[in-house]
Amino acid sequence: LLLTTGVLYADNNQLTGTLPQSYKSLGDLHTFYVFNNKLTGTIPTEYGQMEDLKDFQIYSNGFTGPLPKELGSCYKLEKIEAQDNQLTGTVPESLGTLENLEILKVYRNSFNDTVPDTLCNAKKSFRLSFLAADCSTDNGGTVSCNCCNACYP
Repeated sequence: LLLTTGVLYADNNQLTGTLPQSYKSLGDLHTFYVFNNKLTGTIPTEYGQMEDLKDFQIYSNGFTGPLPKELGSCYKLEKIEAQDNQLTGTVPESLGTLENLEILKVYRNSFNDTVPDTLCNAKKSFRLSFLAADCSTDNGGTVSCNCCNACYP
């Protein structure tokens, strides 16, 4: 675990437990790496208050519940990597309003429904260049997506 000004590196440490809501108080946090651990529970909605957050990588854990729509308030976000968890619900429409978002990976979860049109529009109007979801419905994918760069079962 390494926490310096603006950066939290806690990846690849076999950490267990849940994410604390108190991380939202790290006001200048712009890089949040907790990927490839054994973390569980839900992602706190309070993380939507991290105004400086640019890089949010939580992949390869055991997170459950929805990807918080409040992350759509983190207007500086450039990358969200939430693949390989057990997230449910729908991919938040609010993420399509993030003008700086370049990469969104939400595959290998249990999302349902359709990737929101706001995300497809973000590929045309904003910086979103890579979008990957469980949209290979012929192979067991659980969402439909008309604009994904990569589809997984």
